[in-house]
Amino acid sequence: MYKLLLVDDERIIREGISAMIDWEKFNIRIKLASNGLEAYEMIVHEPPDILITDIKMPGLEGLELIEWTYQKFPDMMIVILSGYGEFDFASRAIEYGVKHYLLKPSDEEAIADVLTKIIGQLQAKQEKEAFVKNIKSKLEKIMPHVQEQFLRDCVMNRFYSDEQKKAFKQMLYLADDEVRLLLFSLEDTKHYEEAFALSDIIQKVFQTTKVFLNTMIEGFVLVILQDMKFYEMMEHLRNIQNTYGKYYGLSLSIAISDKDCLDRIAFMYKTTKEYLKYRFYLGEGSVITSKDIESYTDEQNRDTGFEYNDEKISITVKSGNGREAQEQLRLFFEALHAKKLKIDVAKTYCMELYMCIIRQAQSAKLNDYIGNIGLLQQMQTLRQISNFMFLAVQEITYANYQHHAGKNSLLISKVLQSVEQFISDEALSLTWLAKKILYMNEDYLGKLFKKEMNEKFSHYLMRVRMEKAKALIEQAKHCKVYNVADKVGYGNNPQYFGQVFKKFTGYTPSEYKKLLNGK
Repeated sequence: MYKLLLVDDERIIREGISAMIDWEKFNIRIKLASNGLEAYEMIVHEPPDILITDIKMPGLEGLELIEWTYQKFPDMMIVILSGYGEFDFASRAIEYGVKHYLLKPSDEEAIADVLTKIIGQLQAKQEKEAFVKNIKSKLEKIMPHVQEQFLRDCVMNRFYSDEQKKAFKQMLYLADDEVRLLLFSLEDTKHYEEAFALSDIIQKVFQTTKVFLNTMIEGFVLVILQDMKFYEMMEHLRNIQNTYGKYYGLSLSIAISDKDCLDRIAFMYKTTKEYLKYRFYLGEGSVITSKDIESYTDEQNRDTGFEYNDEKISITVKSGNGREAQEQLRLFFEALHAKKLKIDVAKTYCMELYMCIIRQAQSAKLNDYIGNIGLLQQMQTLRQISNFMFLAVQEITYANYQHHAGKNSLLISKVLQSVEQFISDEALSLTWLAKKILYMNEDYLGKLFKKEMNEKFSHYLMRVRMEKAKALIEQAKHCKVYNVADKVGYGNNPQYFGQVFKKFTGYTPSEYKKLLNGK
């Protein structure tokens, strides 16, 4: 209900007006004051919406009350009660915003007419205030979005005239304070949830710092904040990295711009994107500033090229020598990192070496490795590329080793079968097998045999012959020594057979026969 205060020193008038009007009809709750001082106290305690006051009263006159009320409560609706001889006073009251007056004595119709007008004005005023409040509320809700869109446009260097920029900055209360632009690069940007969570973590960590913008843009999370002490900012960033890593197990690289004004945020964004490229050498999880990349740019300006022996790596991969292949690859990446080449150039060298390596793969798997070239091109750090290529080398060298091992096993099996078949032939030797049976290089066969059997072929042949001789003696205890020698390839030289047999068993053939016979 509206509150109305009626002030008149004449009891009959104030009580008459109070009783004359159906106040509930106008949604008004009325109170009465008998003089200006009493009215003053009541207004201080509980200001009414409507004040109806006499002009001439003892203590504090109506005009003085009106003047004071107008200064303290300029929105209060004031009605003066005036007699015919008080018109000059009434005209002065108009100077204090009084728009309505009632002439004594007033009838019900005149008072009702004034109240109707005042209620209409109050309702119009309330509607206006409600409308303005609603607009302000809506504006407050959308202002953060307006600020975000404006700053995003500025970051992307979309066109704004100087006048438009000035207007937006005034509307958004954006001062020309020095700011920094932070650009966060997620290790995995496929999921929106991780980026949204990161924005929330950033907002909580920087809660005591003025953050102008915290948004996602081109796969990054971008933050513009008021400049602060650098060591404090680094502490906040480590906190963000640790919290994000704890929840998602992913690395978070961050580029920090030099401090500058808001008008330069497009330039700041461009430079921080360039900074993030140096993750290639610095690795995921780095916090990168202009100082961190100075050494790299200096080295790149002195770039004199890069040399490496791709043929040596290819040979070790082809032969299935995994340990040597990985060592050669380690040396390649160590040298490439030390050289600090331009990133595109370094990636080209990596791509060339990868092509050399996968050409050594088995034909059935070659297309799979070729299909992974796209993945290699998208990798952002040298460590990622290194891990990727080490895995490829490991897979290809192992496959090649297995392939060679299978072929070698068949070859050595053929050698063992030939030894068994031609054991009695005096010509049996590694040279003879290589030329007459296997048609291959003697040295290669010897190395392959030793690698597979863990002993030289000559030792193996002598051992097999002596074991065969022992078996023959055990089977036919009365056989002649020269017959045994003939059956194990020493037919033309029984005496030499005896020497070899004693060296192998510790006994001559005759002593061995007697030992078996128990004599």
